[in-house]
Amino acid sequence: MFSSDSESGKYDGLQVHTRVSHNEQSQRFKHSDITTMEKPDIFAHNGFEDSQNDWSIISEESSVTCEAVGRCEFSVAFVRNFNTNDDEQDITLIEGVENEYALQGFYYATDVASGHVTHIG
Repeated sequence: MFSSDSESGKYDGLQVHTRVSHNEQSQRFKHSDITTMEKPDIFAHNGFEDSQNDWSIISEESSVTCEAVGRCEFSVAFVRNFNTNDDEQDITLIEGVENEYALQGFYYATDVASGHVTHIG
């Protein structure tokens, strides 16, 4: 998620879901456009979905590579329109204008068999 202010304001971003096994390298990704007016907290498990869905995953440039159980590298390429026509939920990006944004990345992994969260950060 990104924001024009690191402590308050509108947070806008992309949430990516994939299922992986260290034996099978998945190349399938599901994504959601997400937004919130509160600083994101992955530990709170708050949902923050945006109905506009202006992000697009570039599947042929995205991948998952696993060395072993719990040791996977995710590479996800994506694009987003500069003007999404959703001023209420999206941060507008202006083509040709350089802006600085606060970026907050987060993840959590769930054990498919038990449903327990195994990693979070």
